[in-house]
Amino acid sequence: CQYTGWVVLCDSTYEPESDRLAEAVRRVREFIDGITWVNGFIDLRYMNGEPFVTVAGNTNRPGSAADDLHRLWELICRVGPGPYGLVYEWDDETQEWPGPRAFKVHGDPEGRITVHGDPFLSPTVPLIEDP
Repeated sequence: CQYTGWVVLCDSTYEPESDRLAEAVRRVREFIDGITWVNGFIDLRYMNGEPFVTVAGNTNRPGSAADDLHRLWELICRVGPGPYGLVYEWDDETQEWPGPRAFKVHGDPEGRITVHGDPFLSPTVPLIEDP
């Protein structure tokens, strides 16, 4: 399974409150510090004054990495109504929606988790892999 994505942490959809955002960042950083991935990373850093979470990983099975990522996503959505971003997930062995050799896109508009089939890289054969 592959995971690649980013999320911008915001505590509001209008104007950030620095104390509330600082607490949200602290909680997310604490969660991330507890994750020990061997085949991937999760990073939280400020860029141009905004906190970004970036993630990338490649595991043999969805397992704990997928669980950690979903719990992190839920935490980010709980700490405020304003986060946004995308995480792509690809499981080459799944038979579930959106089908074999297809990416799922987890979106986060205004703190609501949505899942979509990917129209750009899916199906991976023949778009990014030879038949």
